Amino acid sequence: MRFLLAYIAVSIFALPAHAAWQQIADSGTFASQVVGNAYVDSNGNWFRFNANGTLSGGANGQDLAGNWQFVRGFACFNRTLGGEPVPNDCIVVLVDGDKLVTVRNEGQGRQTQYTKR
Repeated sequence: MRFLLAYIAVSIFALPAHAAWQQIADSGTFASQVVGNAYVDSNGNWFRFNANGTLSGGANGQDLAGNWQFVRGFACFNRTLGGEPVPNDCIVVLVDGDKLVTVRNEGQGRQTQYTKR
């Protein structure tokens, strides 16, 4: 657990200095700040966590679909891309206004920044 917290702290410091990133730690905040919004990355890939527990979006010209739930501070989901299963994941979610960052593998993986569209 200490390693995870240290990793998240280092990851946050790697984000732009002007940003006021806040980690989403509970399902209520996740629902009010993230659910229902569409987010897009610099490559045009996008996703939306829908209020009914589904995940929708697109990546690399293919449809993204799945289901999500917020568990122990992580947004966890299963999904398909272009109809093919993609490994399940749980991500740390950080927000700053209209910007959102995900950190894969329970905060120990790749970091991607998105903008609300």
